[in-house]
Amino acid sequence: MTNMKTRSPYKAGTYNLYIEQDHAGDPGDLTITVWAIPKGWADPQDIATAPMLARLQVCREEYGRAVPESLMGSRHVGGGAMLQPEDVEQVFGGRLGARILLALYEAAERDFWGRDMYNHVVRDQREKAFPFMERAHDTLAILMAKVYGQ
Repeated sequence: MTNMKTRSPYKAGTYNLYIEQDHAGDPGDLTITVWAIPKGWADPQDIATAPMLARLQVCREEYGRAVPESLMGSRHVGGGAMLQPEDVEQVFGGRLGARILLALYEAAERDFWGRDMYNHVVRDQREKAFPFMERAHDTLAILMAKVYGQ
């Protein structure tokens, strides 16, 4: 390990959640992707070069209903007035919400360690990501118990 600092143009604890139809899967299957958000983010094209922190494929059987088009696409998560872990169940429902929280938890954990989903170093460890990671984990645990009885 070196003492060299890895500067990053990405915010800690704030993410871009993107939900889309999984074109490689069956109709209704989804892909959930979480990216780091660049500081001063204004252009959606900035996400194209941002570190991917998590990606999950979700079969329609796992969440059991059609996802309204209004819930597809991109949204900010964490920081300020953006979507928070505690809001995910209300917005997406229990089963799909649990999968989204899992992706957000994995993203925040990787952000905390300064790694992307491929384990490449993208910056120094960021303690600022810990509160979001902890909230996503706790909300996921409560939702899993509620939805799956575990």
